[in-house]
Amino acid sequence: MLTWKEERMIPVNIERIWELFSDENIQRIMPNVVEHTPIEKKEGVVGSTYKQSYKEGRRIETYIVETLAYEDTIDRKHLEIGFSLAKAFEIQTAFTLIKVQIKASTF
Repeated sequence: MLTWKEERMIPVNIERIWELFSDENIQRIMPNVVEHTPIEKKEGVVGSTYKQSYKEGRRIETYIVETLAYEDTIDRKHLEIGFSLAKAFEIQTAFTLIKVQIKASTF
């Protein structure tokens, strides 16, 4: 099992970043995804499935992505997805955005 975690401060409105994770914009953050088609969209998002194809060189892998967790509040956004790749790898990814309040200092 491999786990990778990275944290980064992004000085942009949380809603603007969250838009990048929408179905319409997914290729902006994952440019090698050449297809992202909803199969079944569930109310509440969790359990929704998508047909996704990823191009690496000349090879295209197609797999079914399932939304495992989803949260969309004013201060916190979370998306977790999972899929099987080539019947050999179980992959899960999670993205969490947390709104940080920066207080202006007064002089």
